[in-house]
Amino acid sequence: MTIAMPNSETIKLVARLYYIDNLSQSEIARMVSVSQAKVCRLLRLAREQGIVQISVADEYTAQDLELEKKLCATFSLRHAVVIRNLPSVRGGGLPKHVGYFGASALAKMIQPNQVIGLTGSRTLTELVRHLGSFCDPKGLRVVQLMGSIGANINEHDAIELSRKFASSFGGALYSLNSPIFVANSQVCRDFMEMEQVKTIWKLYREMDVALVGIGHLKSSVLIDRGVLGEEDLEQLLELGAIGETCGRFFDANGKECESDYRDRVISIPLEELRRVPLVVGVTVGAERADAVVAAAQSGLIKALIIDEAGARAALEFAAKGQFDKDSLDWDY
Repeated sequence: MTIAMPNSETIKLVARLYYIDNLSQSEIARMVSVSQAKVCRLLRLAREQGIVQISVADEYTAQDLELEKKLCATFSLRHAVVIRNLPSVRGGGLPKHVGYFGASALAKMIQPNQVIGLTGSRTLTELVRHLGSFCDPKGLRVVQLMGSIGANINEHDAIELSRKFASSFGGALYSLNSPIFVANSQVCRDFMEMEQVKTIWKLYREMDVALVGIGHLKSSVLIDRGVLGEEDLEQLLELGAIGETCGRFFDANGKECESDYRDRVISIPLEELRRVPLVVGVTVGAERADAVVAAAQSGLIKALIIDEAGARAALEFAAKGQFDKDSLDWDY
């Protein structure tokens, strides 16, 4: 079946009604006798064909290029993306702000035919939501990096985020159908022997890019969602845990803490994560500075997408010398 291309005069009409006459898309749809979805497509075509050319006299600059250079130099990162903070954007709006403006930078890090791994994260959700506007890589294999946090799956969970990422680009999805923590170490070992799980672990070793959230111990989603309680938190703090990624808690050296959870967590091991050519840490907030510094200095992440306040706090934390990079004892 041949699909007729829109008439150029129709595209011009829709563009004029929307951009000059300030009609809403629903009003235009009724006037031109098409669906509102088609109006949206026609407006996109108008921009792509140069019928509509939009410019801003004093364009807003979302990224802080100077801070990005400092982060790369300080932590030997391959990429750093710092999104400027605005006084009016805080709280729940911050992940949306960083995700929206960070998507174009993330798009440059992803190539066709790669294996991409994802954890869950609010900011990652926003990045994935807007990524398709800046790239369209084909042949992707998308793999879930951690089990599900709870039975009630939401849009920020790794399984749902991986599905959306794969769907956006027509990629293949490889899901890790498991809770983040199983009952005990024996159940964990039995789970790892399943052929389906072995396929996932093989993909971990082939992975090109991993997109991971960085949680602070006291603000981890595992605590927010009730998977861990106050007693668990105190125990992890005693073991020196300061950060969390992929459901694994790490200390100032970026090493996984030897807690009971380490033996029953279903997610990519940190030593496997370090072998991935490009691990992009995604986070917001100055309160996570110590976790960001530990992850960056220990090689857990090789790129960072963060807000301005978080970037400044990480640089200040590193400058104070709480972590002496030369004395850390990680293995690459």
